[in-house]
Order: sequence, then C-alpha cells, then structure tokens
Amino acid sequence: MLELVDEMVKNSLPEWMAREAQPEEEQTGACRDYDDFFNRTKYTVPEGVLDENGRMESFNNDLVIRYLDKMIVKDDGYEVVFKAGVKVQVEV
Repeated sequence: MLELVDEMVKNSLPEWMAREAQPEEEQTGACRDYDDFFNRTKYTVPEGVLDENGRMESFNNDLVIRYLDKMIVKDDGYEVVFKAGVKVQVEV
C-alpha cells in the first residue's frame, strides 16, 4: 500500500516540496526486500523465558497471548487451541 501511495504522489508534489525531499531510501517506510522485511518484523523473546536449548524456563503472559487462542477444560483433561489452528488434547 505504501508503494502505491509513493507512486501516486511521486509527480504531484509542489516544486518546493520536491526540492527539499530526502533520498528515496529515507522517505519511505516500505520494505524493499525480504531481508529488510524480516529484520523489521522479527520477534525477540524476552530474556529469561527460554534456556539455551529453546526450552521454556518461565511463564510469560505476552507469549501466551501471542500464541494461544483458548483453553477448553473438560472432565477428563483439557484442550489447548493455538492461534495457528493446532489443537492439543491432554488427558488427565
């Protein structure tokens, strides 16, 4: 969408605004390649949540909100539904 807006207003700026414009790379907020996109959107897990092997060491409410959709408690266990659509049933 940002690229479309850039193209729409490229030649319609008043002359005084066009002269003071910064180089193209600094003007836009759009990602230009995959590496730039992934660097901007990369999620960093808070410190102390995961150990060096990637196993969870402590509870973090933000991670729960980020990944879990809902939990359903049943008579014989519970079901965890992730936002990705995966369901895990645990019998107790």
